[in-house]
Parts: sequence; structure tokens; C-alpha cells
Amino acid sequence: LVNLIEITARRIYDTEHHHFVMFFNDKMEPLPGEVSFGHDIEGSWLLTEAAEVLEKYGADKARAEKLLVEAKEVAINMVNFTLSHGMDTDGGLFDEGHEEGGIAVPNKVWWVQAEAVVGSVNAWQITGDEKYLDSALKSWAYIKAEIINGPAGEWFASGKNSPDEENSHLLCGPWKCPYHNARAAFEIYERCEALEK
Repeated sequence: LVNLIEITARRIYDTEHHHFVMFFNDKMEPLPGEVSFGHDIEGSWLLTEAAEVLEKYGADKARAEKLLVEAKEVAINMVNFTLSHGMDTDGGLFDEGHEEGGIAVPNKVWWVQAEAVVGSVNAWQITGDEKYLDSALKSWAYIKAEIINGPAGEWFASGKNSPDEENSHLLCGPWKCPYHNARAAFEIYERCEALEK
């Protein structure tokens, strides 16, 4: 786990631009490519969670504490990059962007929205800064308005304002199932429950 956290925080994470590098050559040298806003905001809270597990159960407590501090810093940097480069004014998070700015893939994919809520709540829990909680609530408002399939349940593949071909009447398929949205619900529930205690 130490090795995975270090590789993620020090090799996969781009320390200059504050996002994950999506592609590498066989020498682990970064290759040019787009930025995946969904993977960045998802990775921000998963990296934090991995470091928290290490701190709780790891043998080397001093090293684990340092990695947790590092993981939290990386998480906040990635959330800041993601929200400033990838969030639309309606609260929806775009799929992919360019490192220097601008949107590469304008779709607002279901799973990216779920991760935006959890990543923003995680950033709020780390910092106490309510701008992240506001971001989570804005994302949730977008999900309710554009992604949730009303009383029938499940989520559309993309916001209803996406092109028709992005949303099949089949709400599950090879690239779409109730994984990210269900996990986001469990994560938010557990975090709220912990806060109540």
C-alpha cells in the first residue's frame, strides 16, 4: 500500500499541473494526452482513503502520517484543478479537458458526476472550506436535474442536455452500471453518519 500511494502521488500525479497523467510509455515517462476530470476527482478521495487506511493499520506510523499529509495535499490540488477547469456553471462536471485549459470532451457523464460529489465532500472534510461543500451540493443539484431517471430510477449515461445518442433507453450496458452512483451514495452516507457521531 505504501508503494502504491507513493507511485500514485509522486509518479502518476503531475505535480506541476495538479492532475493524474493518463498515459505513460514503458519507462513510466508521461505521454501527452487529455485530462480526465472524473478520474482526477475520484482519485483524490481514493488516494486519501488509502492513506487513511495505512495510517490506521500500517506498521510504520511516522511514515504513514507523512503519506497521509502528502495524500491530502495532492487531493486538494487535484480537486482545485478539476473544479476550476472542468466544472460547468450548471454544476455538471465535463468528461475531459486540456491541461492548459478548455474542454476536450463536453459530455457530462453519469459516473463523473457521482465522483464530483464524493471528491468535493472529501475536500471539505480535509480543509473545512465550505466552497467544497457548495461544490458538492451544486453537483448533486445537477445530478437530480439532469442525470437521475426520475421516479423510474437509475441514472442516465449523460446529462439529459447531452446528444441523444449518449443516452440509451437501456440504463445499463457494457460501460454503464449502478457502480459509481451506488458507491457515491454509500460513501456520502458513511461520511454523514461519521460526522453525526
